[in-house]
Amino acid sequence: MDYVKNEIKRCKAEMHKSSGEKYSFLYSAQQALEWMLDPISYASPVDTILNNKVGVMDTPVNSKDCS
Repeated sequence: MDYVKNEIKRCKAEMHKSSGEKYSFLYSAQQALEWMLDPISYASPVDTILNNKVGVMDTPVNSKDCS
């Protein structure tokens, strides 16, 4: 699964340099890859899109109690 983790790192690095639609696409890819490795902590790709979370959140879905 190293290739998945490497792709997540690439997405995050590009997200720091991007905005708008490109950021949203990268965010969607990053979330889908994160979900694949940890489906409990991250929203599924479909849930991310249907709940209008694309490009809005960069943290696991269950992290609201973390500071």
